[in-house]
Amino acid sequence: MPEATFSDVRMAEDWGVANGDGYHIHIDTRVAMNALGQGGEHFVLCHIAGERIAVFLYTDKQHRAEVSKNKPGSIDAAVFADVTDAKTSTIAAEIGAPPDKSPAICAFAAAIGAYSSGELEAGTQRCVVRIGDQSHEVTMELDPDPNVDVWKGTVKSP
Repeated sequence: MPEATFSDVRMAEDWGVANGDGYHIHIDTRVAMNALGQGGEHFVLCHIAGERIAVFLYTDKQHRAEVSKNKPGSIDAAVFADVTDAKTSTIAAEIGAPPDKSPAICAFAAAIGAYSSGELEAGTQRCVVRIGDQSHEVTMELDPDPNVDVWKGTVKSP
């Protein structure tokens, strides 16, 4: 089983909303709530391996194609993640755009996006991310320094 190792991965304070007008990053709360109320989808940004991955949690399947189509060049990939079982730390993920993005990078981004958003139980260090018919075993560790949000870990892929 091939293994990818990641370090210095950040879930920065970058977040935004994607809607029919595109991706909106670093917007104030009033603008965000308005965009969400008009069918927008919330995302968090993961900085991993020199790339910016937008992680969307619980996005309706019918909205995923539109959100993927509107991905700007400043975002390297859009990943959709649904925590299907928090107790077993199982996540179902889909790579939206581009569809050929590295599954290992997308699996790691989905895992820490879900954890950082409070969707996985506190203390979770291992999870399984299913992308299509493949399961990726993710091991993640948050830097113990409380002043930074830096992750490292591995992904074992089939």
